[in-house]
Amino acid sequence: MTATMPEGWGAGGWRLDAAAEGGGWLQLPAEVADVDAWVAEQADLVREGWGQRWDDDSHAGPVADLLRSGLAARPDDAALAFQLWPVPAPIVAHAFVAFGTAPEGFAVDPGAGVPYDADRLGTGIQRTSSVDAGEVDLVGIDVLFVAGDVLVHASLQPTIPELFALVVGSFHAFVQTLTLIGPDGGQRVASLPRGFAAQEPWPDTVPTS
Repeated sequence: MTATMPEGWGAGGWRLDAAAEGGGWLQLPAEVADVDAWVAEQADLVREGWGQRWDDDSHAGPVADLLRSGLAARPDDAALAFQLWPVPAPIVAHAFVAFGTAPEGFAVDPGAGVPYDADRLGTGIQRTSSVDAGEVDLVGIDVLFVAGDVLVHASLQPTIPELFALVVGSFHAFVQTLTLIGPDGGQRVASLPRGFAAQEPWPDTVPTS
């Protein structure tokens, strides 16, 4: 899959390539001419994927509602956005990637994250997010990459810890495929932001709660 820079930035000469190789990744398009038709088409794909575990009475309505709400909640600035369906049940997580010009004076607080190494995009910063949802704290991950004056933001949006544990490995695999291509066709690689020690230990475990 490929996303180009938003209109007006870099004359459309920048490109972000990525691959979601695991099952359960459903791309949310930026523009849909007929939402009802799109929901029906995606619901058919979900039903086919679940096979005999699909039950019209208990699944048809919730699946359609999740598809519709996911499309409505798609971040406006996302170059790529997804719903993650990890199990044959109407529960989803959301992920997106946004990129563009880094704001003037942009800096990452060294205390807010740890270095993160991506195969194709270089070195970024991973930070865990938490949202108090009352009876449970929702957990998510944001990974920021700075390549010159370009900022790439990959996010697994906060969700319940049990669902987070199911999808976080797939999210990391997706981030490893992200590739930023400049107007000249060359690959851009992010470097560790200022303020972070290069010798800092690299994370070898992933938070699950």
